Amino acid sequence: MATTFTGQEIYSKEVFKALTPQLAPLKAFSTDFSQEAKQPGESVSVQLVEADTVADFNATSNNFKRAASTNKKVTVTFGAAKIVGFNVTPYQRNNFNPGWWKQKAEVNADTLADTILTGACSIITEANFAKVKTIASNSTITLAELSAIKSYAAKQTLNPKRCALGLDLELFAELERLYNTAKSGLTHAQAMSELAAAVGVKQVFAVPQLPNGLLGFICEPSAIAVAGRNFRPCSDKPYESVQEIMDPESGIGMTLVDYVDGDTGNENISATGLFNAAVGVGDALVRITKAS
Repeated sequence: MATTFTGQEIYSKEVFKALTPQLAPLKAFSTDFSQEAKQPGESVSVQLVEADTVADFNATSNNFKRAASTNKKVTVTFGAAKIVGFNVTPYQRNNFNPGWWKQKAEVNADTLADTILTGACSIITEANFAKVKTIASNSTITLAELSAIKSYAAKQTLNPKRCALGLDLELFAELERLYNTAKSGLTHAQAMSELAAAVGVKQVFAVPQLPNGLLGFICEPSAIAVAGRNFRPCSDKPYESVQEIMDPESGIGMTLVDYVDGDTGNENISATGLFNAAVGVGDALVRITKAS
């Protein structure tokens, strides 16, 4: 007998399926996601991802007994919870259309990812990250400019092999054209891996949520700390269901609330969570802008 799913079950499954690839640019930073419940105004401590020193083994002074981690920790304070949701009538619920619920999850994942990434990228400012490398145009980028960006980053003590390169959509399309990675038969992940290897960085991302005037960045993970926690109502009683959902790949968690209005019979479904970012190491990111 075939397995049947409710609209809510399809929505909760598909929203993360759509959300995970769109949040890929967060891999450029130090992240800390969990299903721990928090409230707006509360904070968490995020340990920055930094490389440890490699040295010769010494049985007396450099052995298997390691000192406690000295990696810097950054406090991320949550503002208002983010929520995305919708309302369906009894007719819509009873005349179940699986495709509609799947598409609804995809478009809501898009708006949620855009909100989370916009928040994380909004702190990439001159005040927070003073290092900058300019390029000649805001619509094209050359191989020579890419080489100069990596060279400048290396002089600022960044290691390009540990770095992520994020570019706005127009420059990213130009980057793909330069390296001809739009090959048939490759998955998106494979194409991005090939592109990163060709550029000479760890990861490359298209980041349409960059602030105005910023064309891109190159950074190590320690530049920015991003955190996410669950936000849920105090009690499950008024609701049809309150469930914690988590993406196993990224660890991002949200609370899915299903509420049926007693007066109208309408079903209300929402996904909510707390997300924010904070500056880590200011010298670990180089902004890319257009030369004036």
